[in-house]
Amino acid sequence: MESDDEDIFAVSDEEMSVQAQIEPVNPVEEHLLKQLADIEGRIDVATSEIAETKATIACVLNTLEGRALHGKDANLDSDNEVIPHFLDPFMLA
Repeated sequence: MESDDEDIFAVSDEEMSVQAQIEPVNPVEEHLLKQLADIEGRIDVATSEIAETKATIACVLNTLEGRALHGKDANLDSDNEVIPHFLDPFMLA
């Protein structure tokens, strides 16, 4: 039998460099990062909904101001022109 000084089970330099490059996995950190991304997404949606609501309110206020200053437009038969369909109280119930 020949005796080699090299251990066949020893970790080579190449394997050690690969292991050093792999970051340890922290499941708690991963979970928190997923929650952070979810919350940031919700904040973005809420921010866009707030902007849309402000624009709708401004439009309705401008229309109501015009009616208050100039009287009701004879061409309008109902308030459907003033209040957008998605704000109809019957649709919300």
